Amino acid sequence: LKKSAMQQKKVNSGYKMSAFPEMKFRDKLAELRQSQQSVQTLSLWVIHHRKNDREIARLWLETVLKERRPEKLLSLFYLVNDVVQNSRQDLKRLAHILDIWQERNVYQLDVIQSWRGGLSAPREDALAASVPKISEGGEPLTPLMSPQPLSTHFDEKTVSNCNQFANDDRNDETRLHVIALVTDVIDFLSKLKNSPSSDAFTRQSIAALPADLCNLQKIRSITDSQELDKHLTIAEQAQHMVNEYVKRLSEEMEMRSKMMNTLETLTEILRKRADEGAEKYARLMNLAVEIDSKCNALQQHYQSLPVISTENIVLEERQMPTVNDLIEK
Repeated sequence: LKKSAMQQKKVNSGYKMSAFPEMKFRDKLAELRQSQQSVQTLSLWVIHHRKNDREIARLWLETVLKERRPEKLLSLFYLVNDVVQNSRQDLKRLAHILDIWQERNVYQLDVIQSWRGGLSAPREDALAASVPKISEGGEPLTPLMSPQPLSTHFDEKTVSNCNQFANDDRNDETRLHVIALVTDVIDFLSKLKNSPSSDAFTRQSIAALPADLCNLQKIRSITDSQELDKHLTIAEQAQHMVNEYVKRLSEEMEMRSKMMNTLETLTEILRKRADEGAEKYARLMNLAVEIDSKCNALQQHYQSLPVISTENIVLEERQMPTVNDLIEK
């Protein structure tokens, strides 16, 4: 009666089992990063909601199939790795508890063995389900292949292409050259932040000089020596300021010219590397198609092989010779 009353009270109060928060899990997957804290936090959340493992696996797979960013895919697989490792740790702890119960005779041995089999049964069932069944008997659908070295299945062109992809020292040299050029460009750009052409204070100072500073008629009309000395002092200061500004502008023009040459060199290298990469990608795709066709042919031949049964084979039991027998021989 008390139990039924409690159930009725839960129904009346609107109590029900909480559903799996699908949208919340989608948001967590979208916010997942490669940091250890981010991966472990979401991993613990997934393990906490392990009763909804099918929904979690489905949403994770949908996210993986839609994602195109390599760094995001890596984060998703980091998550799976952490979940699997933590889950396997729990299985080890359960197995350790069963070992303790068996040593202390807490339960009967057959009961503990049944529980121990339950821990490994899901993994064994999953492995059995993943192995394709092959029918017994019959002849191979594809002709038998004589044993040959693997090198005979690929021509010299294919082998040379693989070696070229594996050993290309030019990549390192070009990469170092590009890094040096990019460093120079960054240095140029940092210097241009305070370039003379953007020095508003100096330009305003030059613009504020007296308009009649270089007026010869005005200078000839000066009769007072003090006024002439004052005019001469202002002219000398203006000349020094203008000369310094012109020198800075000349240095800036020279630096801009060097930067243009560097950018042209960098652009040419990158364009050349892009063309080489496109050509290499095309050759690699052709190589992948060739290897894939060979693998499909090999897989088809493997699937058509008959299964050899060992049930009717009787092995002759022979006793191993003793040391005395060996010495006598």
